[in-house]
Amino acid sequence: MDMEQLEKLYDQKDKGLISEEEFSRLRDALLNGQPPAEETAEVMDCSEAGCWKGSFLAFASAFKRWKDFKGRTTRFDYWGYGIVAAVVQTSLSSVLEKAPKEIEVVTALIAVLLSLCFLWIGTAVLIRRFHDVDMSGWWILTVVPAFFIPFFRSDKEAVRYGPLYKTNEKKAFRLILFCVILTVIPLLLIAAILGIGIAAGYSNAMYKYETTKTVDQVQTVSRNIQTVFQKAPNYKGVEDTRKMFESGVFETNLCVDENCTALKNAFGGRIAVKSLATGGFSLYYNNIPQNVCVNLVSYNWKATMNGFTGLVVNPEQGLSEKNLLTNFVPPNIAKEACFLPRNSISWLMQ
Repeated sequence: MDMEQLEKLYDQKDKGLISEEEFSRLRDALLNGQPPAEETAEVMDCSEAGCWKGSFLAFASAFKRWKDFKGRTTRFDYWGYGIVAAVVQTSLSSVLEKAPKEIEVVTALIAVLLSLCFLWIGTAVLIRRFHDVDMSGWWILTVVPAFFIPFFRSDKEAVRYGPLYKTNEKKAFRLILFCVILTVIPLLLIAAILGIGIAAGYSNAMYKYETTKTVDQVQTVSRNIQTVFQKAPNYKGVEDTRKMFESGVFETNLCVDENCTALKNAFGGRIAVKSLATGGFSLYYNNIPQNVCVNLVSYNWKATMNGFTGLVVNPEQGLSEKNLLTNFVPPNIAKEACFLPRNSISWLMQ
């Protein structure tokens, strides 16, 4: 009796490579002095169970064989483990991220341990996949084969790494494609939804930033004009943009050219200042996006800017109760006034 072959047979049974019935048959053959014929030994693989069930069986099998770096893993079992492992890792990471900050050290430690666990088991699975196509596990140290090895068929001649799995390659490959498609499509949908959410969040953030920037500009320009004309009886001459620039009313970033012959705002529109017959002045911005317009109109100007008497939304449309606003208004009323995709606002100052 060949003790080496018998030990190898026990090792294959312990690793789940052969069933109890197959083990008994081969052991009895050895005890009776007959060759075990390893190259014909067959083991059912997880593809026989169908797509999802087979994938979870492959995932469970990979954990059961966590220390097996010598056996074989079929193409379907490799993909089945990879798909389920990706879903499990993503789910666990999401749960850990939402854990209370008080236990962030513990959750960080758990995350590290889980990553190491999946790295170890994934490495074992990939090495066995190399073995299944009759390649040394050391190929894992190279990059290119690792990308292509998941698609290679099992090699019937790779008996040195264990028995050949009984696999219907065409059926297994169809199941692989089916699993991948059913997994990728939801992920793409989630990515698209997240992309839309990120884009919307970015747009909202930009609107808030542009609103804050415009508020600061209007308050600064109005304050500078009031300072320059504090001893004058009126605001006559405030229309002279270049003179106002030289007086320090406007900053360089508001000027269209180096001589500051015209002014521009952050939305690509223009800024204009005009003296009023009532003795005050108006500060005009146009080409303002609707969301920013709503934010600006619903801003509490009266409480934050000295000399503010009101504002006119889209003055080109004429004056009415809807667009001449002298007090703080809620966003819903502001939205009625800012009804255009691109709007204009005139701040009235005294």
